[in-house]
Amino acid sequence: RSSDLDVMWLKGVYPAGKDKVAFAGLEGAGVVIATGPDATGFKGKRVSFFVGSGDQGTWADYAVVKASVLIPLPDAIDDEQGATALVNPLTAELFLVECEKAGHKAIVHNAAAGALGQQLIAAAKKGGKVKIINLVRRAENVATLKDKGAEYVIDTTVDGWEDEFSKLAKELKPSAYFDPVAGSAGSKVIHLMPEGSTIYTYGGLGDAPSYNISLGDILFQYKTIRGMWLSRELKNPELAKQVITNALTNLASKTYQTTIYKKYPFAQFEEALKDYEANASKGKILLVPGN
Repeated sequence: RSSDLDVMWLKGVYPAGKDKVAFAGLEGAGVVIATGPDATGFKGKRVSFFVGSGDQGTWADYAVVKASVLIPLPDAIDDEQGATALVNPLTAELFLVECEKAGHKAIVHNAAAGALGQQLIAAAKKGGKVKIINLVRRAENVATLKDKGAEYVIDTTVDGWEDEFSKLAKELKPSAYFDPVAGSAGSKVIHLMPEGSTIYTYGGLGDAPSYNISLGDILFQYKTIRGMWLSRELKNPELAKQVITNALTNLASKTYQTTIYKKYPFAQFEEALKDYEANASKGKILLVPGN
C-alpha cells in the first residue's frame, strides 16, 4: 500500500534502514510461500508485516523479510485491511497507551482526516477516556470526521481558526499535541498549545522538516517536544505486545476500518503516488500483484 511514510522515505526524510537502491513500501500483507528452518510455522499463513532494517520493500510480487516482523492475520481481517493493519492501527494504539501513562485527558491531533486520525477517533470513542481536538485542512473533512464520531474538528484554512482553537483549548485543556506535520503549520499549533504541553512529533508532512518555535514557548511556557517513532517504540517487547494485541482486536471487531480509495498494479506505482498525494484524505491506495 502507499502511505505518507512511503512518500517520506522516497523523499529521503524517513530513515527506514534501506539503501536508495531498493523496493519502496514499508508495510504489506500476503501469504508466506517459503521459510527458513527457524520459521517453518509461518509457511502457508496469511500475514501482515513490516519491512525490517535491511529488507527490501513491499512494492513487489514477493518480499523476503525476517520472521520477527510477521504477524499472522485472523480470518476476521481480510487481505485489504491486513495490508494496512500495522502502521496506522499500532500508532493509534501507541498514542492511547501514552495518554494513559502520561495522564493526558485531552489531546490535539493534526492532519486528522487520514486513516490514522479516523482510527484514533474510533479507538478514543470506544475507550471513552480521551477527548481529541482534530485539525484538518479541508472543509469537507470536517463533515467526514463528524460522521465518524469526532466531537471537535477545526479547519485550519478558515480565517479565525486560531480563536476557535484557543476557546476549545481553554475548555478542554489539552496537554498533548500529536503532530505529523512539523513546518510552519505544526509550529503554529505548538505556540497555541497550553502551558506545560507535551508535543509528540511523528512525521514531517508540512512545508519543512523542522519547527520554528519561540524561546518563550520552551523557557516560559515549559512546553516539551519529543519524538514518537513507531519502530523505536516497538523495541519495548511489553509495549509491542500490548499495542499489537489491541490493534488486531480492533481490526477484527471492525472498530478500525481503513478506507481503500483505489488499487493499482505494482507497475503503475508512479501514477498511484501522484493519485495518493492529490487525494490522501480519500483513503489508502493499495499496490497489488498482476495487471
